[in-house]
Amino acid sequence: MAEAFDLEGFVGADVMALVALLEDQSLSGAVLSTLERCARETDYDSLSGVPQGRDVPVRSLEAHMFEVATVALRLADVAIHTWDVEIDTDSLLASALLHDVDKMLILDGPIGCHPPRFRKGYGPADHGPVGADVCRQSNVPYHICEIVRHHSPFVGGLPDSLEAALMLQADLTADYVAALSVGLEPFYRRVKTVPASGGGEQT
Repeated sequence: MAEAFDLEGFVGADVMALVALLEDQSLSGAVLSTLERCARETDYDSLSGVPQGRDVPVRSLEAHMFEVATVALRLADVAIHTWDVEIDTDSLLASALLHDVDKMLILDGPIGCHPPRFRKGYGPADHGPVGADVCRQSNVPYHICEIVRHHSPFVGGLPDSLEAALMLQADLTADYVAALSVGLEPFYRRVKTVPASGGGEQT
């Protein structure tokens, strides 16, 4: 029998509150399972101790996940009320919560380490695919796994769906504004994509 794990203590109350907004209970369970799987495997003590990423290393992944999910839901609300479109908000929210989940596994070093290091055997091109694989192991629906896999600029090929587009825009917006807020140049001003089979450093 698996030892009890304090998932809320690891990911934080704000992230758990967003998971609770998922209406599909099987999807909610899959998201929680993914988060717990990564939390059990990571060397970090909490999500608040994981760097947001190589672009904004002085902020936490916990804050970034919350911001992306919040912005994504607001974008969806605007799209629904402005253009009368149908959006699967559960898929959107789940992909926003899980899009960077692999950073718990592939990054190394504390918040403030600039740039954060990758764990041995990992590189930029692993961001996205590793997360998608973990999601699949936790029974996250395939279309959400594909958003997680392809949202990374190092992978590309984002699925052609409104949910994927809104999640990516939320990620870009949250990342861009967060970088500016701490006096850093936003990542997407300077990134060049690398082949999916690569692993080299960003430029």
